[in-house]
Amino acid sequence: MRTEDRVADIDRVAGHFTTRLGLVIAPAGTSRLEDDASEDDFGDRLTPSEFLDRVEFDDFIEARGIPEAEGRVRWTRVERDESDDLDCRLRGPVDSISGDANDFEIVIQGVTIRTSDVEDDDFEGLAAGPEIPKARTRPHVRRAEVLGAEQPGHGPIEILEDG
Repeated sequence: MRTEDRVADIDRVAGHFTTRLGLVIAPAGTSRLEDDASEDDFGDRLTPSEFLDRVEFDDFIEARGIPEAEGRVRWTRVERDESDDLDCRLRGPVDSISGDANDFEIVIQGVTIRTSDVEDDDFEGLAAGPEIPKARTRPHVRRAEVLGAEQPGHGPIEILEDG
C-alpha cells in the first residue's frame, strides 16, 4: 500500500492525520518516520509524536504500509516532503469493483475511484498492453489485485497496474 498526497486534517491527540483522499495515517513506534521538508538536520528517525508535531495542513506526505484486517493499515514508512506537487497517488489491493465496462468504480483502501470521466488513454498496463481502452480494462481488474491510481494536479485520474 502506498500513497502520496497532501494532509487535510491532523488529530495529534488521537495520533493520526488524514489525507485529501480520506486515508487515515497513524504512525506507530515501528514506523520509519522522516521529515525531509525540515530545515534542521533532526528530521530522521522521529517518534510518532515528534513526527505529528511537525505535520501541518497541506504538507505533502509519502506513506507506505501493509494492509491488515478490517481495513486497517500498518504504516511502515511515512515521510513529510517538501514538494509543490499537487498530484495524489494511491496504490494498493482492490477492495471491490462495480459497474459496467464503460463506467465502473474501483475501491482501494476505502477510497472510491470513479472511472466515468477517465479517458481511454489513461489506462495503462492492465494485462493487455501499455495502453488499453477503458471498456477492455474492466474485465482485467480483480479483487485483491494491486492497482494504482494517480491524479496529476487537478487533472484526470489515471489507472495504473502495479501502481
